[in-house]
Amino acid sequence: MENRGKKNRRKIGLFLAPILAPDSVCIINFQIMPRTNTGVLFYLKTPQKLVSPIKCVFCYSNQQLYYYEKKLSIEPMFWNRNQQRAKETKSYAGYFDLNATLDNIETAILSCYRKFINDKGREPDVDELRELIQLKRGIIKTKQRIELFEFIEQFIQQAESGKHLNLQTGKPIKEVTVHTYRQTLNLLKEFSASRKWKLKFADMNPEFHKDFVHFLSCEYISPESGKPYKPNSVGKHITNLKTFLSNAFERKITDNQDFRLKGFKVLKEDVDSIYLNKEEINILSVIEVVPNSFEEKVRDLFVIGCNTGLRISDLKRLSKDHIKRTNNEHYIEIEMKKTGKPVTIPLTEKLESLLFKYQAPNGNFFSGIHDQRVNDAIKEIAVKSEIFQQEVIINTTERGMRLSKRVPKYQLITNHTARRSFATNKVLEGYPYSAIMLITGHKTEKAFLRYVKINGYDAIKIFKQHASKIGVAV
Repeated sequence: MENRGKKNRRKIGLFLAPILAPDSVCIINFQIMPRTNTGVLFYLKTPQKLVSPIKCVFCYSNQQLYYYEKKLSIEPMFWNRNQQRAKETKSYAGYFDLNATLDNIETAILSCYRKFINDKGREPDVDELRELIQLKRGIIKTKQRIELFEFIEQFIQQAESGKHLNLQTGKPIKEVTVHTYRQTLNLLKEFSASRKWKLKFADMNPEFHKDFVHFLSCEYISPESGKPYKPNSVGKHITNLKTFLSNAFERKITDNQDFRLKGFKVLKEDVDSIYLNKEEINILSVIEVVPNSFEEKVRDLFVIGCNTGLRISDLKRLSKDHIKRTNNEHYIEIEMKKTGKPVTIPLTEKLESLLFKYQAPNGNFFSGIHDQRVNDAIKEIAVKSEIFQQEVIINTTERGMRLSKRVPKYQLITNHTARRSFATNKVLEGYPYSAIMLITGHKTEKAFLRYVKINGYDAIKIFKQHASKIGVAV
């Protein structure tokens, strides 16, 4: 009776795997497996057939790794279920080689498991551990480790082909952003050459960050400006680099997370950008230029920007199809290129007439204008007026040093000054932020206020304006 009871218990499909947790339980093909000291167990997958594959299971930290290699099989009559090895019998000549293979597999599993914990400080997931075992056993070839520059190049190529999405809009990364990615890669290569330092993922830490920021801020000369980069430009490239490194970490190309430390910060600086008040915009709009010239087109484009708040990228896309009329109300309706957000902008009769002055046969108004040409031309137009020749004091950072300097106002006017002027003037006129933001497309008040350039005197005027509305004496 006692022997019969033992046989019945063998039919129960449970075995214990005590590698880390002696009480953990695994179920394998309804075969009784003896207790082991390693947690690596071998069993027959199909013991009822003439020849059965030999499978392996390794239980650890509430996980189960199932492992199998091709051509690893045996006739069940030659399998010792208790020893989990081939029977050492003359009837089966291959028992020695098979058992040696099983021993090697067990050793590979345990060594890979322990090494992973020692190296990473955590438990491996099943796929990670299986890949390490296959590498050690020679089942798969060692992967050639991709390094920093190669990965960034691949990342940029994927972005160019539309495989990377903007997580906020869900749309492919825009061409202008991909262009800045390429700039960042080139700057990293310039830095690498100057330091004679082949950059790797492991080098991406706060010490590298400090040296790279110094290189961009004090050593590198920008071909566009002829000067080193200012903090916001440096910050743009650090942001791009953090994007690359974050993507590489998520894809398990690297396990270095030092780019997330406080010392790997993105530089930002409040810039003393200017805006044009309503009087200055009127003066600019009547500056004498050659009729039907490029200068006249640039000037009118700038004035339209001051009255619509549109970026130049959207102004260049404007066409008659964006002009809408509803119940005698005329307005512009356009989806912003940068954010993908639709905006609706009131349109005066004078502004509409100015737009249609430049209508091309295809319905577009300002297509084919290069941003930099607009920046250069608007300065050349503004310098003709004495009011824009007057100097203003600006605070800026150059070569890592904070300083104040006097600059003629016309030198500070760019195509983006128009959008900033719109936002600031509407605030000064007393429009609520929420209403202005619906036109500018800003999502947060914090982002919107970065555009508003109000000095202390302007703040006093706004305060008095609001006080008069609510009937409070000031």
